[in-house]
Amino acid sequence: MARFLMLVPKPPEVTCGVWDYSTGLSGALQRKGHEVIGRLVGGKAPFRLTHRWRKINPLFAPFVAKSKNADYFIINYEPWAYGKFVHLITALCRLMDVRTILVMHSVFLAGPDEKPKGLKAWAKKILTRMLVKNCDTCLVSNRADEETLLQDIFRSVMSRDVLVKIHRIPIGSNVPHILREKERPWNETDTLRICTLGINRPRKGLENTMAALKILADRRVRFHWMVLGDWPRREYRDGFETLIKEWGLNHYTTVVGRLKSTALAEKLAECHIGVFLEERGCTLKSTSLLGAYSSGIKCVCYARREGALEPLAPDPAISIIGDRAPLAVADAIMHMARSDAWPSHKKFEMTFGWDAIEKRWEEVLGRETLIHGAVLGRGITSATDVRPD
Repeated sequence: MARFLMLVPKPPEVTCGVWDYSTGLSGALQRKGHEVIGRLVGGKAPFRLTHRWRKINPLFAPFVAKSKNADYFIINYEPWAYGKFVHLITALCRLMDVRTILVMHSVFLAGPDEKPKGLKAWAKKILTRMLVKNCDTCLVSNRADEETLLQDIFRSVMSRDVLVKIHRIPIGSNVPHILREKERPWNETDTLRICTLGINRPRKGLENTMAALKILADRRVRFHWMVLGDWPRREYRDGFETLIKEWGLNHYTTVVGRLKSTALAEKLAECHIGVFLEERGCTLKSTSLLGAYSSGIKCVCYARREGALEPLAPDPAISIIGDRAPLAVADAIMHMARSDAWPSHKKFEMTFGWDAIEKRWEEVLGRETLIHGAVLGRGITSATDVRPD
């Protein structure tokens, strides 16, 4: 079996999607008998990894990969991660013949509202090109990031060598699945339980959701809104709660805040519909959307790009809207509330389960190389935990 060295950037105070991905993927690799050696670049590790991942200077990571005889060096990349070191890391890997897998959780210039002009745009494109060219395999999680790489960053300099190393592999849910005895249908006399989840910030679309729910309140619809997720800016939360009171929705709304994954799963089990109105449009980069769907919640999603939610959608349990106007959102919520369609956990696991994601990794890296290559002589016969040494 293969040996992976996995590099994870310094985490923020809130456990983010990069950590969810790292723990989910490493667990799936270990279940298949592969070995994962974890390295953390500074910061405070989430509680579940504190005793398993050693801290490291990112510049030393290629040397560790070489000394540990790792078959693959995984770099979990975010634009904010590693500072200026990341380009030097990949260059060192290329010089030292370390096989590198670059997992791009976000891509520079991703999204129609994030395209800087002039020298700044040119510099970002050049730096991103360097990253991709120096790695052996580049993985993205969603169609929007893939199109940004192929149609924008590499548009004028695309070569076959670059094209063959870019692949799309989805991310999985960050919420544990709770087996349900039965679905939770809604009728006009029941309370419709609606949720939003994720990191709550101005571009999240909470105000649009609030305006839509004000319409439902005026229509005398019985509902309750749970606002789940962390609030990085206290002043934004205070302003949100003030606005809720001014609109007369305080009796319909509970601001829950950040929860551990198990407690979050229990809260989601109470909900009928999740609303996702991110300003830049919802994509499959959102572990919140995947977590809601995998928890059996119907979803109302605002999308700016056609096919942005493939292969999760089209799905009868997901309503995709192209307008965040309050009336359009309110109508979509009521349509989903009356719909008999429910998310299929079996369908979800076939594409977005961590074992399915691991299988896709094997396909991309080459199953014969990964399982029957030179690594067989090492004597690894069973799954091991993420090693501290």
